[in-house]
Amino acid sequence: MPSMTHGHEEFPSVRTGQDLLHQPKATTIITHKSLHKVSQSIIPTQHGLPQEKKPRSGGRNKRKGSNAERLYAIRFRELGFDKCITSREGSKLLDDCAVDLMFVPILAQIKAGRQTSMNLSKVLKDIKDRIALRFPHDAPEQSMPGIVIHYKDMGFIKGSGERRARTEYDEIVSMTFDTFAIFLKSYTNDLQSNKRTN
Repeated sequence: MPSMTHGHEEFPSVRTGQDLLHQPKATTIITHKSLHKVSQSIIPTQHGLPQEKKPRSGGRNKRKGSNAERLYAIRFRELGFDKCITSREGSKLLDDCAVDLMFVPILAQIKAGRQTSMNLSKVLKDIKDRIALRFPHDAPEQSMPGIVIHYKDMGFIKGSGERRARTEYDEIVSMTFDTFAIFLKSYTNDLQSNKRTN
């Protein structure tokens, strides 16, 4: 193929249609369509360098989390907290504190799905730290217990391809021992009160 020389560098000349027709079969022609396909597989970084595009799973996980939050808002209303709504609906301040429900006497964060890398100690501490930072020191939220509710994914029944039925063990509440002691004391007081009335 002819070339143009500039100084000590050689630059290939523009190929004609005839050149392309007689090129070896092993040569790949880059068309506008294939170039567009390649460009869609990379995204720019902060410094303008390309990197591989990652699978978009964030939207699905966010949707799953939002659905779980709405589910537990309904559950709490059924338990008697009839004003309970998600903080996404009612309070950006609580939402920024990683608290997902409002108008309930606890600081509840809802997790959905597998959550294989969840660090419960970090999640619970993060809730308390954000509340301490953003709310007045005498706000009732400062003394509310924090919990994490994990709404687990359903696994498949081996060999059947069908999901197993959900049980109570697929919805787990986690808390610190100090928080557990608060609930235990309240539960014990209720037991003793019921014995006296009976």
